[in-house]
Amino acid sequence: LLRSVLDALRYAPGLTDLGEIDALKTELASVARGERPALHAGDCAEKFSDTVAQKTKERIELLLKAGAYLSDRTLILARMGGQFFKPRSIDFESTDPLIEVYRGDGINGYQLEERKPDANRLLEAFQAATRIKTQTRHLQNFYLTHEGLHLAFEESLLRQQRAQWFCSSAPLLWIGERTRG
Repeated sequence: LLRSVLDALRYAPGLTDLGEIDALKTELASVARGERPALHAGDCAEKFSDTVAQKTKERIELLLKAGAYLSDRTLILARMGGQFFKPRSIDFESTDPLIEVYRGDGINGYQLEERKPDANRLLEAFQAATRIKTQTRHLQNFYLTHEGLHLAFEESLLRQQRAQWFCSSAPLLWIGERTRG
């Protein structure tokens, strides 16, 4: 099942393109030169239920207000539309009987009866990210970012454009220490 889900993602439309990635690089260069501030904020972990239109709108408004507090030119890097996976140091909670830990909505559910990993949740993660991208597509100085915690998911979203390979899940990804581990 996992292989077929990842194959489906390989043929899905990307959530970003090189034009948006290049625009973000230009914006980040202006931050590096001290010409404007940047705000990188958002949830550590997103739930699929947080990707409904009203909740996404509220999160966007909060980030825009925080950015405006810094400057009217603040570059906003929103941790949204991809924080559906959680790194864990252990595989099971110490309960009797042992149950798998919650690894984020992209892997399994928070409720005990939903703890078995389900590959279909990767498709749900993509659909949730698509909903958020749709709501943020036309915002200026606003870019989606997330930690690339599920490497197979990110790899399935690799695309090629202008003879360059890039991950199309967001214009800015990062790999944390626990993922590199």
